[in-house]
Amino acid sequence: RWSDREADRVRGVNIMRVRDGKIVEGLGYVKG
Repeated sequence: RWSDREADRVRGVNIMRVRDGKIVEGLGYVKG
């Protein structure tokens, strides 16, 4: 099993990617 720290890091990266995707899409719609 992964350690708690590794699990937190993986979750953090996934959340950041999703947030970046939403932010980019949001800006794209506003600019578009």
